[in-house]
Amino acid sequence: MSKKIVWRVQPVPTGMHRSFHRRGWPQAYYGKDGPLLAMLSCAEDYAARRVATDSNDHGPLTISVCHHQHPDTPRSWKVFTLKRTAATLEEAKRRVESFYEAKPDWLPKEK
Repeated sequence: MSKKIVWRVQPVPTGMHRSFHRRGWPQAYYGKDGPLLAMLSCAEDYAARRVATDSNDHGPLTISVCHHQHPDTPRSWKVFTLKRTAATLEEAKRRVESFYEAKPDWLPKEK
């Protein structure tokens, strides 16, 4: 399952107005060019130094997952936020992988 989940981080904001932009937390996609599977969010913006240290200098991570086979939206998807937050980035990634392993019918259809 983890081979189908690809994590991407938004690029660092650049340019004249970069101080007005926040860098988003990693997002999970289904394969290299597939649709969005999960989003992570936090009160603080993403910085590699915050997750690289053992201190985890950030607040709890909220995990939102996409249901691609939702009966109300058969050609689209709905986003649901999980009740429990994650303390670290690695924990959040593990929880997303285990969520989709437990609910494979939420994944997009293979083409």
